[in-house]
Amino acid sequence: WWAMSDAEQRAHCVDDWFSRGINERNGPELRRRFPPVAVSVDTPSLPIPSSTPKSLSPEPVRRGSLPYAGRIVEFCCGPNSLIGRPEFCKKDIQVVRLTQDDDVTTPLGHAKALHAVSNRRCLLWASIPCTGGSPWQYVNARLPGHAARMRGHRIQFRKIWKSFIEVAERCIASGGHVAMEWPKACAYWRLPEVRQFHAQFPFRDAFIDGCVFGFADTKGTPIKKSWRIVSTCPDIVSALDGHLCQGGHNML
Repeated sequence: WWAMSDAEQRAHCVDDWFSRGINERNGPELRRRFPPVAVSVDTPSLPIPSSTPKSLSPEPVRRGSLPYAGRIVEFCCGPNSLIGRPEFCKKDIQVVRLTQDDDVTTPLGHAKALHAVSNRRCLLWASIPCTGGSPWQYVNARLPGHAARMRGHRIQFRKIWKSFIEVAERCIASGGHVAMEWPKACAYWRLPEVRQFHAQFPFRDAFIDGCVFGFADTKGTPIKKSWRIVSTCPDIVSALDGHLCQGGHNML
């Protein structure tokens, strides 16, 4: 939709985004970064669900309902990600998975990601690989070749992050919401470029423990893995935040 819209439609969309509480200081910059563009024949085509509104006028939203429920775009996920499974999604929600095969660091993969989020009823959910930020790297530091591996992890992360930033800004400018998750102890949360991005938009934190949601090993033993999720959508934060382990069971 974004590629086919004119300047007035885009301005209306961004203004609608502001009306939902986004910081207005970002408006001129977003309009500058996302001017009207012509449709490119190289841009992958994605079907638009019939539930996607054709009008850009704001829709009445029931308390607790999600205004973006037309499409979920999973940024960096597996081909069988749980979020996109039919048993966890309503029938009128389209799921677009951006997997390793799409490679969002390539021009084609990046174009597919941009096109996927150019929809006002969109949630961009990012699960960017965080191997280089894992606390286990402190243990692995004693292994031969660790420094070279870490450089490789950081180089790859920054390539993916550069793509994600542009895709996330496109999603927000189109009227959608963004969420991203890493383990709570991941060192990437403290990177300057990550903190700067989160300060640019109204992200809020949600902290959860995996065992509360049934996260367990192959034998069924609960695993208390703590996650931090940040999102521009208050509904997501309020639904997830505070689901923490209360003890009372054996776990890893």
